[in-house]
Amino acid sequence: MQKNLIYSCVFFNEKYIHLIYLLLKSYALFGDTSKENDFLIICNHEFQRNIQSIFDDLQLDGKIWCLNLNTKFDACWSRYKIFEYEYIDLYDRILYLDCDILI
Repeated sequence: MQKNLIYSCVFFNEKYIHLIYLLLKSYALFGDTSKENDFLIICNHEFQRNIQSIFDDLQLDGKIWCLNLNTKFDACWSRYKIFEYEYIDLYDRILYLDCDILI
């Protein structure tokens, strides 16, 4: 079975959590939430509980990867760290979606 990873990042600005909620809600309503696709949110530890609550509320089996980043530059660069993700070799295709995208 082919596995796909869709991922987004959210750091520093708590207002972006609402954008992640809208993205994930549009994914739940209009995306392919089959077992072939995993949705990963890369965030800081402070946002982990909020992101998990969003996954739970939308009944999505999402994944969270927390990074310790200290600067806005590091946060912008975080989307390129996907190849350091422990489980990246499980996926055949990878898609990055910015947090202000709707499906």
